[in-house]
Amino acid sequence: MRTITKVLLVFALIMGLIEGPVFAQKEGKGKSLAKKEAKQHMSKMKLDKKEKKEKKEKKMKREKAVKKDKNKEMAMKKFGKKSDKQLSKMVREQNKHQRRMAQIDRIEKMGNEKNDEKILEKCQKLRKLELQRYNREMNKIKTAKEIKEDNKEKENNDDEGGE
Repeated sequence: MRTITKVLLVFALIMGLIEGPVFAQKEGKGKSLAKKEAKQHMSKMKLDKKEKKEKKEKKMKREKAVKKDKNKEMAMKKFGKKSDKQLSKMVREQNKHQRRMAQIDRIEKMGNEKNDEKILEKCQKLRKLELQRYNREMNKIKTAKEIKEDNKEKENNDDEGGE
């Protein structure tokens, strides 16, 4: 791709469609001036590329931050008000669960197309195991939060009783 753009630039310079450092030499300004203009032109192109790259990176960071905020809002709607750590764990588990269920669905669809009873039985077993795993993990996350809250309440009660 780069060679094509270079060829097109050279062609445009030769045909006179654009002005560039090459014409300084033709006008009799000397080789050193032509080289100087060529260096300036190239450094300007490099700066333009850097600026474009920086703008693109900034835009990507902004989009990523917005996406993260949207995901957090959606998770808060779905799971209620929870701590950031707990929310992120719940979202991760849900994503893993959805991905695994989708894989099981695809395998089951292939089993239906081939009319293979063994595959269908394994899919049912896998689905059951995945649901159990998902429920167990979600309960772990929820109970961990409840245990922390209970410990905080006990500490508060101990502090009040000690005074």
